[in-house]
Amino acid sequence: MLRVDSIIHATNNQSPLKPEQLYALLNFSKRLEQFFQTYNMPHTLYYERRDGQYDRLGIEKTRIVLPSNVIRAFASMFLYEPHRTTRSYKNLRAKVGDEIFLEGHKLEPYYASAYGLYRLDWLFRNESTRFASKYKPARFHVLLAARLLINKADLPRMNSSAMADRANEIITALWNDGYDELFLQAIGVVDEIAGSNMERDHIRQKPITDALLMHFGLRPRNE
Repeated sequence: MLRVDSIIHATNNQSPLKPEQLYALLNFSKRLEQFFQTYNMPHTLYYERRDGQYDRLGIEKTRIVLPSNVIRAFASMFLYEPHRTTRSYKNLRAKVGDEIFLEGHKLEPYYASAYGLYRLDWLFRNESTRFASKYKPARFHVLLAARLLINKADLPRMNSSAMADRANEIITALWNDGYDELFLQAIGVVDEIAGSNMERDHIRQKPITDALLMHFGLRPRNE
């Protein structure tokens, strides 16, 4: 198993690359880049494995997905860790090669989470009357809430065909015309749990995640 920290150590004396740039060396990243483009428009996303690789191709910038955002969205929806997407992001990044971007993982959950973030961000940009910007600090909790609204059953193993099926269930829901109503419902759940307090220091805490899980009858996760 090739972990990013081992790559960093090996290249430390060669170049001061950021961890996100080193993800390009992982075989998983190469497969993910190809997989995202197997979906036809309007559902195509472009995983940016190397900085600026799509700059001259005239691709809509909002469809270009950065590794850091894939990590955040995947960890939120499938690892139950939306509270770690900002201040504790280094803790998520340390999981690359272990719980994230792990060889053998099905690729569908990564697309599902990235597409969910793409769709939600689109709504914040274009549906301001219903998707007020005050909810943006909670968008990773909203992603988790939406996934649980679709299906709150325990997740299958990440390398199983059952996981691919579960991710495809999520993808279908996000492709449907009613995806905006799904996100509105998810925002309502998060808003209720957070007491309508969307301040970053409040919403991005583990107790909010724990309360969200308990709302769906699930146990909080240990860290």
